[in-house]
Amino acid sequence: MERFAASGIPARSGNRLGAAKLVDTPAHARASFADNVAGAALALVWLFTVLAKVAGITPFGTIAATALGIYVVLELRRLPKMGVGVFGAAVVSCAISWSYLEDPLPTLAEAGDVACFFVAVLLSGGFLREAADRSRSVHAAGLALIRQPAGRLNAALSFGGYAMGFILSFGTLQLLCSMAQKANATVTSNPELAERRLRRSMVAVLRGFCMSTVCNPLSIVAALALTYAPGAEWGPLMLIVFPCALTLLTFSVLLERGDDGDPDAHVSTPSLRPVLALVLIVAAVVGLVVGVAEVVDFPIIESVMVSVPFAAVAWMFKQHHWRPGELVRRLEGQARVRYPALRLEVVILASAGIAGAFIADALPVDAIALLFSNLNLWGFVLPLLVFWFICIGAQLAMNPILTAAIAGAVLPAPLLLGTPPVTVAAAYMMAWGIGTCVSPFTLSVLITAGIAERDGRLVAWQWNRGFGVAALLFASALLAFLASVM
Repeated sequence: MERFAASGIPARSGNRLGAAKLVDTPAHARASFADNVAGAALALVWLFTVLAKVAGITPFGTIAATALGIYVVLELRRLPKMGVGVFGAAVVSCAISWSYLEDPLPTLAEAGDVACFFVAVLLSGGFLREAADRSRSVHAAGLALIRQPAGRLNAALSFGGYAMGFILSFGTLQLLCSMAQKANATVTSNPELAERRLRRSMVAVLRGFCMSTVCNPLSIVAALALTYAPGAEWGPLMLIVFPCALTLLTFSVLLERGDDGDPDAHVSTPSLRPVLALVLIVAAVVGLVVGVAEVVDFPIIESVMVSVPFAAVAWMFKQHHWRPGELVRRLEGQARVRYPALRLEVVILASAGIAGAFIADALPVDAIALLFSNLNLWGFVLPLLVFWFICIGAQLAMNPILTAAIAGAVLPAPLLLGTPPVTVAAAYMMAWGIGTCVSPFTLSVLITAGIAERDGRLVAWQWNRGFGVAALLFASALLAFLASVM
C-alpha cells in the first residue's frame, strides 16, 4: 500500500481504499523536521524553476536543481522498492553515459533543468488538486453523477470522470469509485446484477479518467510529450488527441450500454447543475492557461506552471472566505504534509528526466537516424514505435514516465526522419492514457481494483479487455494514417 501513500492517496487495511472523502492530508497534520525541510525544498524547486523559465536567469535553475537534490536525498530512504529501482537504474545509466561524453558538465546542467521542469509541472497540478480536494462544487458534481438513473449512469461516470480528471487527477478515481462502490452495495439485493453494475461503474470511471490524460494540457503527460517530440505544437496536438479521447470514450459508453437498474427501485433524476459547474471550472482553468500562453507568448506548459497555481490559490482563498491567515496555513500544510508524500512521483520524474538527458547526449543520434534510413523504415513507424513501446512497457510493470524518457532518449527526433512531430507527441499521450488503462500494474488500475475489492488483473485484463484491444488498434491505425498524410 505504500504506492498509494506515495501518491497522496490514503490506504486502509486490506484491499480497500479510503471512502469518498476528498480531504486526505489535513493541513494541521504533524510533520517531522525532515518533512519540513523536504517540503520547503520542493517548494523552492517549483518557485525557482518558474522564475528561471519566466526570467531566463540561469542561477535560478541551479538553485532549483540543488533544492531537488536535497529533497531526493531526504526522501530516498522512504522510497518503495520501485522508486529505489528506478533511481538506481537512472544512476547507472548516467554513470555509463558520463564515460562516453567529452564534456559531461553541460549535460549535467541540462539534465537538472529537465528534471526540475518535470517536477515543477507536477507541483503546479498539485495546487489545483489541493483546491479541488476541498471544493464543495466538485463533491456535489460527484454526487450528481453517481445518482443518475441506471440507464444513464455509465455515460455520466465516463464523461464525468473525464472532466473531473482535468483538475482532480487520481482523486477522481478515489472519489467516484468509492461513491460507486457504496451506491452499488445498497441499490439491489440481486448479486448478479450488483456485480454487473459494479463492473460497469468502475470501468466507466477508470476509462473516463484515463482518457482525460490523453488530452489534458495541464498534466505532466503533456509536458513529457512536448519535451520528447521537439517541434510539436500544442494547438495541432489537441486537434488530434481531443477527438481521439472523445471517440474512445463514446465507444466505451456504447460498449457498456445497458440498464442495470433494479426494476423495483424508484429513483429520481438529480439535477445536473453541479456537473455543469464542474465543466465551467475546468473550462475556466484551461481557458486561463491558453489565454496566458497567447497573450504573453509562453509555451503552453510554461503557462501551466505560471497560471494554474495562481488560479488554484485564488480558488482556495475563496474557499476560506477570503481569510489570508487560513490560506497561509493551508499552503503551509500542503508543503509540510503533501510534498513529502510525493516522493515516488518526484523521484521517478527526476530520474527519468536526468537519465534521458544523459542517454540522449551519449547516443549517436545521426547514426540511429541513418539506421532507420538503411532499414527503409517509413516515417509513420516512429509514432507506432513510441506508442507500442510505452504500452508494452506498462504490461511489464514499467512506469510510463520511465518508458517515455527511454523512448525520447533513444529514438531520433521526428524531423530527422521526416515524421511530423505532432504525431509523435500524440503517440506519447495516447499511449499513456490507453496503456495505463489496461495494465494491472499502473496506479490507475490499482486504485480502481482496490476500491472495488477485486484483483488488478481482473480489472485490466478481463473487465477492460474488449475496450483495450479496440483502443490499441484504433490508436495505432490513427497514428499511422496521420503520420503518412501530414
